[in-house]
Amino acid sequence: MKKFIWFFIILTLSPLLLFSQKIEKVRGEAQLELPEYRSRADVKKEVLEMALKNGMENAFGTLIIQGNSTYIKNEQTGQKIETSTYFNSVANSYVKGEVVGEPKPEYTDLIGKRTIDGKVETYIEIKCVVEFLAKEITTPKIEFTALTLKCPDEKCQTTDFKVDDELYILFSSPVSGYISIFIDEEGLTQCLYPYHTMPEEYEGGVPVVADKKYILFSPKPEFNYFSGKNYITAPYLLDTRKPVGYDRIFIIFSKTPLSKPSLSEAGRDEKGNVILPKELKSEDFQKWLIKCHSFEKGNLVVDHIDITIKKST
Repeated sequence: MKKFIWFFIILTLSPLLLFSQKIEKVRGEAQLELPEYRSRADVKKEVLEMALKNGMENAFGTLIIQGNSTYIKNEQTGQKIETSTYFNSVANSYVKGEVVGEPKPEYTDLIGKRTIDGKVETYIEIKCVVEFLAKEITTPKIEFTALTLKCPDEKCQTTDFKVDDELYILFSSPVSGYISIFIDEEGLTQCLYPYHTMPEEYEGGVPVVADKKYILFSPKPEFNYFSGKNYITAPYLLDTRKPVGYDRIFIIFSKTPLSKPSLSEAGRDEKGNVILPKELKSEDFQKWLIKCHSFEKGNLVVDHIDITIKKST
């Protein structure tokens, strides 16, 4: 099954929803040097994480641990308040907030000079300013596991793929619930799971059992979790129209089924068989995801995995 890929996300949200559901518009910034031994893409990814952390610290406070007590420090007043709430890991630090939807970063190159051993050197720092929607975390987050694989085995874990590589996902959760999986690039989001061949009962998410490992997207009998019914006929094959494609995979876990977004069929072969996953615009996917975040509250956890797809040389 061939999949085609696109990029860039536009995000809008009504002020009424922002207010009623306590989702805040947050701004953060950070800058990081671009050394010769690192790629621009890697530095931009790291500085974005730093800017997201900066924004959430400004909005919800900084985590401070002293002895056996945990405090939140208000960045505006300096006041420390002991807390028993929960935290989210961002850029290897813990913050009392969660990103909702897709951030909108802006990057700027800053050129500087410095003297080392009597020699003047020019260096570049990348500055990231990002505006994004975030909400405060007040309930414990379900820590599920999701990995991208290039073969139906955990040892094949990777985020680097080539055109025509097969995509598989390993998933496990400490609690039972329902999962949906989407992939996004260049303005379109495709629904990978539930499969387009599944009946309506799975539209709001596919049920998973606590503490069980699932390997998804394989047609092999040992990975069929549906009592003899085989809903997948072929693995997903990755493709891109660029030398390097950047995709974001969204893994959505909920304790109860969700109301799915409106999806359209993307393509059929000469016999009329569906050959591409159903899709929707990235903007519409983000609006749907934000509504789910707003109304499901503690029942919903969203994680993402960024992958690259390179053309063979």
